[in-house]
Parts: sequence; structure tokens; C-alpha cells
Amino acid sequence: MYRIAPIFAAISLLSSYSVGAIELDQQKQAIDLIQKTASALCNNIPTDGETTTVTLDGEATLELNMLFRKLVDLNISGAAEFSRGTYQGVLQEDLSAIVLASQECTRAVWTDLQAKLIPSLTTVDPQLSPSELLVKDQNPTKLTIVGADLKNYVGSDKTYLTVRVENLATVSAKNVKARFFTPKSELLDKTNVHKTFHRSDLIIRSGNSYEFPIISISELAEVLIPKTNGWKYIGQTRGTNFPSDNEARQKLCSSAPFELCPYSLSMKGIAVSLEYESIFGDKIQTLSSINVIFGKSGI
Repeated sequence: MYRIAPIFAAISLLSSYSVGAIELDQQKQAIDLIQKTASALCNNIPTDGETTTVTLDGEATLELNMLFRKLVDLNISGAAEFSRGTYQGVLQEDLSAIVLASQECTRAVWTDLQAKLIPSLTTVDPQLSPSELLVKDQNPTKLTIVGADLKNYVGSDKTYLTVRVENLATVSAKNVKARFFTPKSELLDKTNVHKTFHRSDLIIRSGNSYEFPIISISELAEVLIPKTNGWKYIGQTRGTNFPSDNEARQKLCSSAPFELCPYSLSMKGIAVSLEYESIFGDKIQTLSSINVIFGKSGI
């Protein structure tokens, strides 16, 4: 049986709160709790056979109750309703398709929580006058990921995975910092490429975009698929759709006949944390994600 669907309810209950209700430290603690619970719930998912329903067993119910109690302790008030047991059956029908289609349970949950759990965090300056607050409200600062691609840089023989961030606001974003995480650790590139394009004083003006190099594709494969040779970068997506059969075979099978080229695909998630300041002095953090697809042929 699948034991993971109700964890999406835990993720979703946090996404509807006002930003001011949850402090950054509480958000980080909540992420850690949900991520650990997701891993625990995914441990016993079957790898074969056919499953058409999503149910809770006793052990999963206990794990969820522990999670919700801890979220209540973090003053995440919506968790109280779920801790009383009303989460049972909630969203299971809708989520079953997501879970059943997921090849990697923990990755699917982790990727989903990046988009749903953490809202933009904004601190409000109490010294602003009502008119200044109105101007601020009418000119919110918003950075968003608009694409990802491969790119080569002068002075480096490596190919980098990059993300392009665009400022959709009418005002500039200051001191922009981008950080990248796998479910296990932060991706840290210590090359000159990183030092050149990741600056502490970076400003992205209204309507402009900026490309952040994450890490080289060769190093990324080693981090995301450790101790496994032969995996090749296929592409990236903001969603959860794999490439078509024809596209995958074209990239993996070279000149071999398609019918003689079995292959495997693996999708790995990368969380993207954007931290920046508005012209009004607000400190803002947003968290989103991209998915990277690797493939391996059987010939």
C-alpha cells in the first residue's frame, strides 16, 4: 500500500497562511520535520506489483500524528485540525494519481513541498508612513525562475547547468543571492565561475533577468546519482513530465536501432532559494525547484 499521500495534506496546510504568521526559523524547522517524515513514510513503498488505492497503516498514522504535534508546537495553527485526525481521507483520491505515477516517492514529496510549503518571507518596516506603505504594496518586489539551460563559460572547460531568474516587479531587487540544494545537501561550486556570477551586491533591475550557474553537469551527476556510471544528462523541467520515448532514445541510443536500445530515466529535484532585498528595505526569501533528468542506455 502507499503510505505517502496524507503528507501532501501536511504540506498544503502550510501554504495558505499569511507570511507574517510564520517566522523564517519556524519555516526551516517545519521543512526539516516534513522532509524527515516524508522519507520515513516512503521507506516501505513497493517497487513492483499494482496499487490502485492510497491508504494509511498504523505506523504511518503514528508518524503523521507526531509530525502534526510538532508543527502545532511551532505555532503552525492549521496543524491542530490535522492532529485531531481530520486529515484521514483528505486529498487521498486526488493525490493517488500523483503518488502512483511517482517513480521516486521521497523526491516527489520533497519537490512538491519546495513549491507549496514556503511562502515569500517579507519583513515590514514599522517606521513607514501609510502613504509609503501604499506605494510599497503597489510595487511588490518579485523574482522568479523563468528557465534553466546548459552553458559554457570562458576560462572553464566544463558545461554548467544554469537557472535564469527574472525580476517581474516594477522596482529593483538588491543583494540577490541564489543557493541550490538537493534533498541531502547544498550544492556548492567553488570555481571561479561561481565567484564571478554569484556576487553579494548583485542588483536585478525591473524587467531584467540574470543567469546563475549552479554546478557543472559532470559534478551534478556525481552528487545526484552517486557511485553509478553511465548516466547522461537529458534535460530539465519545472514540472514532473519525463521526455517522450522518441526524445529519450535520440539522446541515449546514438545510431543503434531504437528497438535494440532499452534505457532508464531518473528525475532528481534541486531546490532553488532566492534571497534578496527590496528598495524599501524588506528582506525576502522564496523557494522553488527544478527537476533534472538523467538517462542510461542498456547497450
